[in-house]
Amino acid sequence: MSGATAVRGFIGSIFIIAGVIWSIKFPKTADIFRPDFVASIAIGTGLILGGAVILFLKKSRIVPGILSIFLVWSILLNLFLFSCAKHYANAVQKISQNSSNMRSK
Repeated sequence: MSGATAVRGFIGSIFIIAGVIWSIKFPKTADIFRPDFVASIAIGTGLILGGAVILFLKKSRIVPGILSIFLVWSILLNLFLFSCAKHYANAVQKISQNSSNMRSK
């Protein structure tokens, strides 16, 4: 086992362990579309998948491996931003309903 393979294995294992610990320890809510819940799942999944890619990365496939890690994080970031947009759209809708109810009284 060469030094680069050992370092890659160590870093991949650290990422996977950090992802599992993050997924277990971070508090989650009952609503699955809340941004804090989605962020928790996205960070845990990104760490686990990124660690798996690093762990099983071959020397000749470094560029596709790095691009696949960026793709995973990009998808998870888009999912988080979608949940934020949905959450804030619901909040604005509730505020407008409350203000229209106040005007009618």
